[in-house]
Amino acid sequence: MLLELELDRERTGEEDGTDHVVVDPEQQTKIASRMDQVTGSSCSGNGTAATTRCASRLSFVSIEETDNNKDTKFVEPINTKPRKEATTAAKEKMKQMVHEFSAASSSSSRCSVLERWFAEELGLERILHHLTGTTDGAGGSTASTGSREQLAHCSSDDARSWIRALDKIMQTIHSTSSLFPDHGLPGCICGEEEEEEDEDEEEEEPSSCRSTCLQVQQHPCGFQFARFTQETMSRMLFFVDFIAALDPRSIITRVSANGVPPAPYRKINILMRVRVALSRALPLIRLSFHSPPSAQVETIQDELTTLLSAKEQKVRHAIWTTLEDTRTCILMDSTPQEPSSDILKLTRSIMFHITFLLDNYSAVAAILSEAAILGNGKYVPETTRGARPFDSMLMEMAYSLQQKLLSISKSFPDQGLGFLFLLNNTNFMMQQLHSYFLNIAPLLIPAIKDKVEGYMDSYIQDSWAPMLSCLSNHPNTPLCFMTNYSPLSKFESELQKIYTTQRQWKVPHPELRKTLRKAITDKIVPGYKKYIEDNDVTTPKFTPQELQEMLQELFEG
Repeated sequence: MLLELELDRERTGEEDGTDHVVVDPEQQTKIASRMDQVTGSSCSGNGTAATTRCASRLSFVSIEETDNNKDTKFVEPINTKPRKEATTAAKEKMKQMVHEFSAASSSSSRCSVLERWFAEELGLERILHHLTGTTDGAGGSTASTGSREQLAHCSSDDARSWIRALDKIMQTIHSTSSLFPDHGLPGCICGEEEEEEDEDEEEEEPSSCRSTCLQVQQHPCGFQFARFTQETMSRMLFFVDFIAALDPRSIITRVSANGVPPAPYRKINILMRVRVALSRALPLIRLSFHSPPSAQVETIQDELTTLLSAKEQKVRHAIWTTLEDTRTCILMDSTPQEPSSDILKLTRSIMFHITFLLDNYSAVAAILSEAAILGNGKYVPETTRGARPFDSMLMEMAYSLQQKLLSISKSFPDQGLGFLFLLNNTNFMMQQLHSYFLNIAPLLIPAIKDKVEGYMDSYIQDSWAPMLSCLSNHPNTPLCFMTNYSPLSKFESELQKIYTTQRQWKVPHPELRKTLRKAITDKIVPGYKKYIEDNDVTTPKFTPQELQEMLQELFEG
C-alpha cells in the first residue's frame, strides 16, 4: 500500500512537475510483502486508516499544513527520478564519502565523515550536536544528557532543516546507489573490523581476501554503501528522540503575522512534520538498493526499515501523548469568572484545540483510531452509536465545555446575563467551526448550532417577553402584579431599566449582535405599536421609531 503512493505520484508526475520512480508491479509486491514482515504491519482488510498501522501511515502522507507560517513549505517533495539524474560531481562526491567512510579505521573517523557531510552539504551545522547518542538494546537510539540540555532551545527552523536534510539524503542515496555493485562479499566485510576484537586472536587473511578487500576499498561495494546509509540514517534519527521528548515550552518559533500558537501545538506541529518525513523515507529505503539485494544488504535494509518504523511509532505516540496532556490541562482550568457576557478564556482554549484537531484531521484521526483499537494512552474517547473516535472526542470536549459554561452562568445574579453569556460563548464555538465541512464533524456542528438558537430564544423570553406582557392589561402578569401603574407606564419604566442595564452588556460578534437586535425589535416594537394605536395614546414617552432606535444601541459593551 505504501508503494501505491509512489505509483499514484508517477501517474501525476507530468501534472505537478515532479518526477517519480516507476516501480515494477512484481517488484512492488515483493517489497511490500517484505516490509510487512519487517514492520509487522498489514495493509489487508477494509482499507480504513483506523484498522491498520500501514493505513495510518498513509493518512499522514496527506497531512495538511498547520504551521502559522503558511508561506514556508515545511516538507518538500522528494525528487525520485531515476538514478541518471545524479550529476557526475555528485556521483564522485558520494563515491569519495563512502570510500572514506569504509576505509576509516575507527568509529570516530567514520563519524567525522558523516559530520562533514551533515555540516557542509546538508546545512545541519546548527543541530550537529543533536545528531549523537547511544544505541539501546533494541537497536534504537537514546539521547545523551548533555545533548538533551543543548536541545533546550530547539527552534522550528532546526526541525525544518532536519526534514529537508532527510529528504536530500533520500534523494542522494536513491540516485547514486547504482554506483556501488552489490557483490555480497560472503565471509569478508571490508573496512568493518571491530576495534574491540582481540588482536592476539586475529588470523592472517588469505592473499585472495586481501586482494578483494583492497579492490573494494578502492571501489566501494553495495554492502559498504548500505553500511554508510545505515550509519547516516541512524545518526539522523537521533534527532527524532530529542523532538519526541522535548518540553514544548523550550521550542523557539518565529513570530508570524498570525501570532505564535501555544507551546504544545508548536511541538505537535513539528512532530507531525517529522512524522511525514519518516513516512516518506520508509518506502524509499527499499527502492534505494539493487534488487534482489545480497543477504548482507538485505539484512541492513531490514534493520533500517525496523528502525524507521520504530521512530515513526515513537513520533506517533509523542503526538498522541502531547494531545492528551494538552486536553487534560485545558479541561482542568478553574479560573474564576466574574459575571460578564464576554467569551470565556476556557472557551477560546478548547475551540483552539478542536480547530487544531480539525485542521489536522487525517493525521489525528489515524492516531486516535489506532489508540481506540489498541487501548493506548491514558484517555480513549467513547465510541457509542457507531461514532468515529475522532467525532466522539470532539463531542466530549464540546460537552465538557457546555457543562462548564452552564455551571458558570447559574452563578450570575441576572439570569438574562447568564443566557447572554451562554449565547456569546456558544456562538463563538459555532463561528470557529463555520469554515469546516459538515462531514468533518457531522455530530458537533449541528449540535452547537441548535444550542445557539436555543440560548437566543431563552435570553429573549427571560429578558424581554415579561416586559411586553405588561401591555396585555392583565394585572397578574409578572411585572405588573400588585402595582398601581398603568400598563404603558410600567412598560416604559421596565424598558428604561432594561435598556440602561443591557446597553452595557457586550455581544462581540457583529452578526450575532445584529441578529439579536432584530429579534428583540421584532418581539417588542409591533406589540408596543399596536398598544398605542388600540388605546389612542397620543403622547407616548417613546414613539415606535424611537424605541427601535434605542434597541439598536444595545450590546455595545
